[in-house]
Amino acid sequence: MTTDYDAIADKYPELEAISIRFYLELPSLLAALGDLSGDRVLDLACGTGAYTRIFAEMGADKVVGVDLSEQMLALARAHEDKQPLGIEYHRGDVADLDGLGTFDVVAAVYLLHYSPTREHIAKVCTAIAAHLAPGGRFVTAVLNPDIDRARLEYDAYGFRGTVEPGKGDRPDLLTLRMIANPAMALDANCWSREDYEDALAKAGLEDIEWRPFEVSPGGIDKHGKDYWAYYLANPHATIITARRPA
Repeated sequence: MTTDYDAIADKYPELEAISIRFYLELPSLLAALGDLSGDRVLDLACGTGAYTRIFAEMGADKVVGVDLSEQMLALARAHEDKQPLGIEYHRGDVADLDGLGTFDVVAAVYLLHYSPTREHIAKVCTAIAAHLAPGGRFVTAVLNPDIDRARLEYDAYGFRGTVEPGKGDRPDLLTLRMIANPAMALDANCWSREDYEDALAKAGLEDIEWRPFEVSPGGIDKHGKDYWAYYLANPHATIITARRPA
């Protein structure tokens, strides 16, 4: 099963406002990306363009967003029309991506765990490497490979998870269901660290590192440390960084 992002496009902006994304995902991703001033940035699985716009506002010289969902891109383009930042948006499957040029940074917030097979992950990583300039960086957020399948009750954060065991070469499938507004479900494949690292290395990327989500000071001020303890003990997602050799 894969998530139908066309069907949930109108609800996605609300999802982007939940506390996990604002106080953990966003600051953790931006810390991993670092200074984007003057960089060429490619945002894969850009959705409605929430991060794409942030990258442009951070001073990136060129920003391009790519997504498979036409409905998601329609919302992104509408925002660009209303508040122009010079962002280009393209519809396409990352596994078949070609012709967009090379970039200093390729970002992908939740992309690789949607690949249905290891071969597909490898194809996506090869396309990513092909769009990185020498020395360019890849930063992505993925489903946490070490997630404890028995502890998926993230009710305090607006969602909870259920797992469908995999069969044969198919990995376990994790479904995250929002229990707060908006009501929706997202599916992700439970690939291992080795699966990701193998695909990235075979694509020619190096300096592969794993970076956990960290709560921003604002998140501590708003909710306190105890609020985040359950999530941080078993985060649903994490960050991987890698680099194309110079």
